[in-house]
Amino acid sequence: MKSTSLEEGFIVRHVEGRMPVDGNVSDAVALLEAMSFDDACDFVSAYARKSVDGGHGDDAVALLSGIASHEAPGDTLLIRAALKQVIAAVLIEQDDIDGALDCIVEALKLLSENAKSKDVRFRSVLASLLYDLATVHAARNEYSAAERTIERSISIFDNLAKSNPQRYGSAHVYALKSATSIYRSRIKQVNLLAHYQVATSTYLSMAVDGAPAAVGKLVDSLVNEAETLLKLGKPRDAVRNLSRALKYLDKTEDSFTLRKLKVSVMLGTALLHTFSTRQKGVHLLNTLLQKAKKMGATAQQEQIERLLDENTSSLIDMLSRWHKMFSRK
Repeated sequence: MKSTSLEEGFIVRHVEGRMPVDGNVSDAVALLEAMSFDDACDFVSAYARKSVDGGHGDDAVALLSGIASHEAPGDTLLIRAALKQVIAAVLIEQDDIDGALDCIVEALKLLSENAKSKDVRFRSVLASLLYDLATVHAARNEYSAAERTIERSISIFDNLAKSNPQRYGSAHVYALKSATSIYRSRIKQVNLLAHYQVATSTYLSMAVDGAPAAVGKLVDSLVNEAETLLKLGKPRDAVRNLSRALKYLDKTEDSFTLRKLKVSVMLGTALLHTFSTRQKGVHLLNTLLQKAKKMGATAQQEQIERLLDENTSSLIDMLSRWHKMFSRK
C-alpha cells in the first residue's frame, strides 16, 4: 500500500468520520459547516480512511467531490483545496495515480488563489498535499521531483510541529520516513544509470568495429539510459540519448517500426519536461499520434493522448511552478 496522508496516526484526529447514511451532499455540507476547520478536516479524513478500508473508496470520492462542488457563501478556496487533498489521497490508495495527480493540481490551483499563505490551516493543507504529491511522483518514477516535493513537505511540517507538536509531530516523522524511501530509490537509479553508461560505451565500441548485432543492443542501452535519466530529472540528457538511439535505428530499420514509435514517444515525453523544448514535444507527439493510429498501436496511441492532455490542461506548468508560488516560511 502506498503511503498517503490518510494513514492512521499521520495527524492526530479527534473526530469520528460518520457521514449521513444516504450520502446526501447537502446534509454532509451542513454537518461540516457546524465544525471548526481542523475538526472538519479530521472528520473528512477519518471518513475517507474508513471508506477505503471498507472497500467504499469510490463512494467517498463521489461524496467529497460533491461537497467540494457545492455552492456556499464566503471564501471557500481553502476548504475546497482541503477536500481535493483528501480525494487525491483516496485515489492514490486505489492506485488511480493519474486521477490523483489531476486532483492535486486542482488543489494547488485553489491554494495559489488564496492570499493567506502563512496561515496555519493553509500550511497544513499544503504540507499534506505535497506529501501525497511526492508519493505520486515516486509512483511515476519521477524521483527528482519526489525529492523536491517531500523536502518542502518536511520543512512545512517541521515548522507546524514546533508550534503544535501534538497535532503535527507525527506527520513530520511520516514525511521524514517517506523521504528516506525516496532517497533509496534515487540511489538505486543512480547506480543503474552507471551500469547503463558502461553498457552503452561497450556496445558503441562494438558497433564502431562493425558488429551488426551490437547496434540493437546499443539502442536498447541508450533507451534504458534515457529512461533512467528522466527518472532522475535530467530530460536534456535523455533527449540526447534518445536522438542518438533513433539515428542508429534509422541505419538498421528502413520503415517506421513499432520500436521506432516507442523510442520516438519517449523522445516526445522528454521534450515536454523542459519549457524551452515543450512545443517541439507537442508537435512531435501530434505527428506520432497519427502514425500510431495508422499502425493500430493502441497502447502508444493512448499514451500519446494522455501526454498531450496533461500538457494542454496546464498540469505540467503547475507541477513545475508550485515551489515558486508558495513561500518557504
